[in-house]
Amino acid sequence: QNKACEYFPCHPNADPETITVNEVSIEEFLKGRFAEVAEFDKKELKRKNSPAKIILNARLSIGRKGYHIIHNNCEHFAYECVFNERKCEQTEGLREKFSKDYPLIDVYVADYSRKKPHVIHDFRDLSEAIVSTTNKSVSDTTLRRFWGYQEADKNISPSRYTLDTLAYYAGFKSWDDFCEYQNYFTENNSEMIFNEYLHSTDLEIGYVVRLTWKPDRQMWVRYLGDNMWSVEKSVNGKLSEGYTFFCATLIKHLPLVLTKVSKDGSNPIVYRCGTEGGIDYQLEQ
Repeated sequence: QNKACEYFPCHPNADPETITVNEVSIEEFLKGRFAEVAEFDKKELKRKNSPAKIILNARLSIGRKGYHIIHNNCEHFAYECVFNERKCEQTEGLREKFSKDYPLIDVYVADYSRKKPHVIHDFRDLSEAIVSTTNKSVSDTTLRRFWGYQEADKNISPSRYTLDTLAYYAGFKSWDDFCEYQNYFTENNSEMIFNEYLHSTDLEIGYVVRLTWKPDRQMWVRYLGDNMWSVEKSVNGKLSEGYTFFCATLIKHLPLVLTKVSKDGSNPIVYRCGTEGGIDYQLEQ
């Protein structure tokens, strides 16, 4: 019937919440381009649905929402109609490359933003937040390419400016500072940890915890909520009363890394406690 089913409207500036599966004409689907026909290997030919079943799957999906540029895009939809499972080789490759080349930085940016970007308006919000926090600009398009949510030239790496700005936004002095911190925890083999621990979210706002570490450091910190703490008192330590920081988990006898450490509006830094022997903690309230 010269019809096609696709996610629509599916252009870079579309709001994912407005994108649904629609039946459109072949002309509207192609938009002046040539149609490409997928070639299946022998295993795929045995697995794929019949033409009638593929068409039925597509039409039963009309009106469905949930478009996601990485996890549920047009290629996922087409593959699902044919094989009854979602798969997209393009985005899997992008995400694998990101995870290999820039591990963990997305975690720290998400921590600072309280949200991991995954739809177009998230990257716009993140771009604005970076400007507000660092007075440096990184466009939402650059952020989408960096996170692997938009295809980019595989031979072009993110600029040093972009890496430094993201690291600075996440609470580090620079990209080198972030990499040094990351290497500190990854240079040794991985291991399971069974030490006693305390999650910040298990505490009520206002609780005070006393931290101690070698040689003779003590610090009383008050929980503010959302994994943020304030220093109430410090003995022989560099962080004095009035400092605030981000920390999600305290683990006994392991080094403690505090991020977003700041006082009176100063630029955030990263601070490590208990490099030798780790830290201990005790609930005071």
